[in-house]
Order: sequence, then structure tokens, then C-alpha cells
Amino acid sequence: MFIFLINLVAFLRQSYFFKASDLSRKFFLDDSFNRQRTGFKTDNYYDNNEVEYGFKRVLANLHENSLYTYEISNIMFRGYMACFVIVVSIFILTFPKQNVTLVLLNYVNSSNLFFKVLSIGQLSKESKKIFEEANEICSRYKENGCSAVAIESDILEKWLQYEVLLDNAKILLWN
Repeated sequence: MFIFLINLVAFLRQSYFFKASDLSRKFFLDDSFNRQRTGFKTDNYYDNNEVEYGFKRVLANLHENSLYTYEISNIMFRGYMACFVIVVSIFILTFPKQNVTLVLLNYVNSSNLFFKVLSIGQLSKESKKIFEEANEICSRYKENGCSAVAIESDILEKWLQYEVLLDNAKILLWN
């Protein structure tokens, strides 16, 4: 029965992750291009109502999403790192006591705690990089008035990098 429940939870988690990712992307595009594919209103979700619809709004939404991802993952990183340090400290302090050591070692190994800490740190670092690169694209556009095709290509590239980053983080954090 326990194995069945574990597999059921894993199946539901996987299917809802993909559905949620798809809905999130559609929601992003609905707000960026003034479309209604999701059935949800995007009013007041993003703080960029003054930005015209189109690729400029994609850039504004990406800028906002990457900033929030950076801030949230940074907080998560500190929490996971504190947990990791506490577990390792207890492990070191109780090393002679085999029962406690084995339980802690099993916890660290089975939860992939170390890799989760690294994954969250990478998510934080990369989302900050995307945020800064979105700033650069915006500055370049304002200063040089680059061609729309060049700017749109850069915006699309950053949005795809952001989406791949999020998908990779979901896979790494939940395994």
C-alpha cells in the first residue's frame, strides 16, 4: 500500500508540474500580448500595465519574473544551506554514536540535500544573471534604438533561458 501511494504521489506531481508549467507560460504570453488563452485575468499580476503589449512587455515580464525568482531562490538557498550546516554539524558532533550518524547520513543521502542546496544556489545565480541581461537589453534598446528584430531575438533568447532554468530547477529539486 505504501509503495502504491508513493508512486501515485510521484505520478500526480509529474503531471501537475507539466500542466502548471504550461499554464504559467500561457499566462505569461497572455499578459505580454493581450491574449486570453488561459481564462484567467492577468490584471495586477505584473507591475507593468504602462508598458505596451508585445515584445517590450515580454521583456518587462521577464525582468519582473527573474527578479522575483532570484529573491525567492536566494531566501530558499539560505534556508537549505542552514539546514545542511545543522545536519552536517550534528553529524560531526555525534560521529562516535553510530545510530545517530547512520540516521543522519541516510537523511542527507536520501533527500539529496547537498544537491538541492547546489541546485537552489544555481537557480539564484542564473536568475540574477538573466535579470541583469534583461536590464542590458532594455538599456541597449533605449540608448541605441536597435532594430526590432535584433531586440526581439534577444528577448526571446532570454525568455527561453529563463524557462529552461525553471524546468531544470523543478526536475533537480523534486528528485
